[in-house]
Amino acid sequence: MTLPSFLIIGAQRSASTTLHFSLARHPQIFMSRRKEINFFLRGEDGSLPSFVDDETTAHTPLTLADYEAVFAEAGPEHRAVGEASPSYLFAAVAPRIRAVLPDVKLVAILRNPIDQAASILSVWLGRPPVIEELEARLRNDELGPNGAPPLARHGRYVDHLAPYFDLFPRESIKIVLFEELKREPDALLADVERFLGVEYVPLPRLHLNASGPARSRFVERALDAKQVARALLPGGVLRGLTGALHRIQSANTRPAAPKIPPALRSEMNERFYGGSVRELERLTGLDLSVWRHCPVPPDEAINRRQPAFENARSQTRGAGAAL
Repeated sequence: MTLPSFLIIGAQRSASTTLHFSLARHPQIFMSRRKEINFFLRGEDGSLPSFVDDETTAHTPLTLADYEAVFAEAGPEHRAVGEASPSYLFAAVAPRIRAVLPDVKLVAILRNPIDQAASILSVWLGRPPVIEELEARLRNDELGPNGAPPLARHGRYVDHLAPYFDLFPRESIKIVLFEELKREPDALLADVERFLGVEYVPLPRLHLNASGPARSRFVERALDAKQVARALLPGGVLRGLTGALHRIQSANTRPAAPKIPPALRSEMNERFYGGSVRELERLTGLDLSVWRHCPVPPDEAINRRQPAFENARSQTRGAGAAL
């Protein structure tokens, strides 16, 4: 059987898409064609949580054999096989993952909880929230659309990670930060690749995916990698087009977050998440002072393309035109 050797387990709205497609470009890594396989979200009766939409449900493997089929194209050249499903972080599925994949490696990419909350809320509302709306939703325990967890709960990462630390060896868990990917993408990706046991290969990197609601649902559906791959493209060609697909997805994304002044962002982070962040530092050994001191508004950094990303654009422009 071919099953994943690693999972990207979250967090939502924290550049897991960028991480997925960046790793997919590595010749020794096989990533599922479709992001968010969500297999482990299924309960014992095969049901999925109510917050999983119908389109996602239709593409979620039902049986272990179905899940294995997702990775059927992985070959002997692939030293690491993975998928990315950000809902694995908060959905209490660590025991199921442990039962099926006891030796799996786990990667979590985390983001300043206030920035993450603003991005999630923008998707729920279909527009960037104003600061007062964001604060109001963080103060209450109102469920999100279709029974999604309350907004504030998403950013309490320590609660979500604790079961993984209880069930898996510490050396099997890699925690990285959105802010590090934004600042030094090559260094962070090289670190993740070492963790996965593959050789470092210098590649043009993808720019950080814009984080927000889709401008066009038609384009969003058209970008479903599994549908594109099955309908038109052999696997090798699809992997060569990841840069073009990623750029189209970013162009189809509306701005997500309100412009929160740095001092207010720091104050909100302490007010809503201070205790949780300190517990997370104790659990992981991470220094999360970057979340307490927020000098750069998140949208400005997300939308700034690195020189390496521009190289990726030029190398994939022809492939994009073919698409």
